[in-house]
Amino acid sequence: MDDLNFYDRLGISPYASQFEISKAARMKRIKTHPDKVKREGMTDIELAAIDTRAKAVGEAADVLGDERKRREYDRRLRDGRVR
Repeated sequence: MDDLNFYDRLGISPYASQFEISKAARMKRIKTHPDKVKREGMTDIELAAIDTRAKAVGEAADVLGDERKRREYDRRLRDGRVR
């Protein structure tokens, strides 16, 4: 998941409104939350992948949900300093 930019992680357009970002983030957080995923019979590697996915979604939501952080992220994205 770390090869995706924050917009791709949330499944939204770079032109999404704050409302759309909030809605997508909420849905992705619910879908990837470690407590919402069946963990029975999973290996340690699979459990670690679930936690990593949840953290990646949370990071994207936190950055894109904050106007100032989003502007900075967008600038770095345009400059090619992030994927």
